[in-house]
Amino acid sequence: MRPSINNFNYYVDFEKVYANVESIKIELNIMNSLIGSKDIEADFVMLLKSLMNL
Repeated sequence: MRPSINNFNYYVDFEKVYANVESIKIELNIMNSLIGSKDIEADFVMLLKSLMNL
């Protein structure tokens, strides 16, 4: 890899990313619960139904 003055901060505004993620953190964690699911579609529907009951 060639040396460069550019790092990830040159391409990504991480402060903006963190601020945007903060506003949807709960929803992202709920969706993360589906990772590794054997039947993601059925589990997603079940998740939606359980959230509708809250």
